[in-house]
Amino acid sequence: MNISAFSAKELIKPEISYNNPVGISLLITSDDKLDRLRIFSVSGRKVFEKGLNTNSASVDLSTLPTGLYFIELTARNYIKIGKLLKE
Repeated sequence: MNISAFSAKELIKPEISYNNPVGISLLITSDDKLDRLRIFSVSGRKVFEKGLNTNSASVDLSTLPTGLYFIELTARNYIKIGKLLKE
């Protein structure tokens, strides 16, 4: 069997953005439906989780203490991980 060429469907990463630093509200937008938001302390402890099911959301983070966190946003088969500064 000789395979000379094949095509594979490339996974398309959705464009996901959020305001950073954040004060009271975290504003999230995506060109694909977002499934979940999770926020972790720098030590790796989960401090916030919210199910989404939308392309954009405003999430109240007023009870989250100021500091540096890691944010994880899930959209279908893609996960975006970044830093988040809470002022």
